[in-house]
Amino acid sequence: MRRGDSYFVIASDSEAIQRAGLDCRVADAPRHATHVSPPLDSPPLDSPCANTYSGCVEQLHAVRHQLHQQFGLRPVVAAELEWYTWRAGETGPCPLSVPFEDITAWVQEAALHAGITLETIEPERGPGQLECSLPPTADPAALADALARLKASLSTVFSTQGHVASFAAKPFAETYGSALHIHLHLEDAEGNNVFWKEGDTLSPALAYALAGLLATMEQNLPIFAPTDAARARYVPGWHAPVNASWGGNNRTVALRLPDGTGSLTGASALAQASPRRARRIEHRVAGADADPHAVLAAILQGVHHGLSHQLTPPAPIHGDAAHPQYGLMPFFL
Repeated sequence: MRRGDSYFVIASDSEAIQRAGLDCRVADAPRHATHVSPPLDSPPLDSPCANTYSGCVEQLHAVRHQLHQQFGLRPVVAAELEWYTWRAGETGPCPLSVPFEDITAWVQEAALHAGITLETIEPERGPGQLECSLPPTADPAALADALARLKASLSTVFSTQGHVASFAAKPFAETYGSALHIHLHLEDAEGNNVFWKEGDTLSPALAYALAGLLATMEQNLPIFAPTDAARARYVPGWHAPVNASWGGNNRTVALRLPDGTGSLTGASALAQASPRRARRIEHRVAGADADPHAVLAAILQGVHHGLSHQLTPPAPIHGDAAHPQYGLMPFFL
């Protein structure tokens, strides 16, 4: 959660984009639509077919293609993955029992075995909690594949070192949960980031994307938190979102706009004159145990929904999003 604002692009070798149509009938759509129109030629995300690897990958390719075909935009995504570790035989949560340099070496070994490059490896707020970040790519399916391989590899490497690597979203009630944070922006054909903020004004693309993600968030909670144990992460006080909300550098909201330039690629966005600054969305809802393919598909479909219907987001949250003064309905009562 404490990533910097410098990024590096990784290459991808995904299969060719599969073509599939999306429902774009928006003439009579309300400005604050609350239901996302699923792809006409692919299953909705909550169908049994979509819960398979091939179904989710198909939807990732489909919505990526539609963002390009309809709006001339491509999504650029990055990820932060959190997890806990403790010595096998202990119950946790426990402070790290070995030097952090050793932990870093284990994580790097796991990444090497998984065939990926990591951007950062850091201790997190919980005792024995860790975080690593994967650099941005314009291929969401490749990022999801990398996350799945990394989790499997981390479990194997930590086990050989006599440690547990737990990706449970809320393994311990008395401390922070573990999340899968997705960072996202959209680029035009020239590689310019079309998400920007100038004073209190958001670019149209950023406003539409935020509103679409908020409008579709509730229906996608079974993807972001697939079990009762995962839903236990949504409690106030532990830097986890508890409702559909957005804000600036605010770790209590579901959708955060981090400080800094927010440029994920290229010099073009960095060259924009102040006070207009390129931004990215940090989607903070998914737990570490969520399926990364389904998570990314749900997020991109939310973005597409907002762009298609030109939705308007509500006012940003400047304080604790869980406070009753904001009157926001919690994810789970």
